[in-house]
Amino acid sequence: MQNHILYKETLPGFWVIVLQTGFTTKHIGKLHTTSGVFECKRIRAKHLHRKTNSIAFNYSLMQSDKIKIIKLSLDNEPFYIAREYLLRVGEVYRYKKQGFELQIFVNLNYFSRTPAAALSKLNEQPKLFEEAPLC
Repeated sequence: MQNHILYKETLPGFWVIVLQTGFTTKHIGKLHTTSGVFECKRIRAKHLHRKTNSIAFNYSLMQSDKIKIIKLSLDNEPFYIAREYLLRVGEVYRYKKQGFELQIFVNLNYFSRTPAAALSKLNEQPKLFEEAPLC
C-alpha cells in the first residue's frame, strides 16, 4: 500500500502535515509557510535510534523547498537544523518489513540550539574523513 503526505492549511500561513497509510493518518508536524520552519515533536525514549544517536524524518517531505529549517522538539527541548544541511549529513534508510516510508536519519550532534546557528552550518565544509561522533 502506498503512503501519502497530506498538507492541510489550518490558518493562513500554517499547514498541518500528516502521513496517510492505508486507513490511518499520522500527524508528522506543522509548517509555517511564511518562514519555512517545519516543527515536529519527538519523544527520546520512543523515537531516538540508539545505535546511531539519530532521529528519522520522512525523506520525501524533506525534499520540499518550502522547508528551510526543521525545529525538532525532543522531549520539549528545541533543536534546529537547516533542511539543506540535513540532506547533506543524513543517512537514508527504508525499513520495508515494518512498512515505513523512506526515511532520513540525522545524528543529534548535527543539530543546533538556535535557528541562526543551524543556518550558519550551511557554509561549513563537510569533514571528509571523519564520522559524526556518537554520544
